[in-house]
Amino acid sequence: MSEKLTLRDLKTMQRAGEPITAATAYDYASIHLVEEAEIDILVPSDWGIATTLFGQRTALQATLDHVVFYLKALGRLAQRGFVLAPMPFGSYEVSNEEAVANAALLMKAGADSVKLEGGGLVAERVRALSEMGIPCAGHLGYTPQQIRRLGGERAVGDVAGEAAALLRDAQALEEAGAWGVVLQHVPERVARIITDRTALITIGAGGTRGCDGHMVLTHDLVGWPQCERPLFSVQYAEFFERAVAALNRHCAEVQALEFPTEEHTFHIPEDEFEKFLDEIGEE
Repeated sequence: MSEKLTLRDLKTMQRAGEPITAATAYDYASIHLVEEAEIDILVPSDWGIATTLFGQRTALQATLDHVVFYLKALGRLAQRGFVLAPMPFGSYEVSNEEAVANAALLMKAGADSVKLEGGGLVAERVRALSEMGIPCAGHLGYTPQQIRRLGGERAVGDVAGEAAALLRDAQALEEAGAWGVVLQHVPERVARIITDRTALITIGAGGTRGCDGHMVLTHDLVGWPQCERPLFSVQYAEFFERAVAALNRHCAEVQALEFPTEEHTFHIPEDEFEKFLDEIGEE
């Protein structure tokens, strides 16, 4: 497996026009999956934690403790991927000081960078974090933490005013010190302009093309169930159906007394068993 990727490596890939891959990862199994596939950026997504892992309807229920919990596994197990940790809702909005303190917790837990959603005030937070030496990426377009304001999951930037605001927000994030931005559900031509007019590494998500790379939800890609399948869902495998079939087969073997087999059974030596019978007074 290749050496651990750094921000410098990602910038080199961007300059060379080499597409950057990104995917969600949380636990031992999914981390090894994305590492074996040599995904470049690993994300313990707050949206995924809340919805895919906990069955909630939105990303709002994910907490800083939740992200830290899964981030520790990523920090320990990821040998190659660059770990991008989301700052969940409520962890950076109040003040620069609170944002810095919470971002520091994520960095100590294993993050290589943090990610903040939105424009406007977020640029001020990015500046404060960057000044403290904490690498930052933004997240624009459909921002799951702002679902109440957006009125639901939808494309963002498909009208002129929204598209112009996205470009201004991306430029503000770059000026504040961000190294990259996730563009989710952003029209392709708008994403291309943001990619061309900033030095940010742009990572598309959802239905966004025209970026330096793309991020996918790993559970979505392999066909694992979710409480609500997102827009532009893509499924390359039917892992869930195969897992159910395996469990059904196992249950049938247990009910038919065909499992466990002799091969899967532990035994006690005959002399030890005799001693055991003596101890319990069994004839």
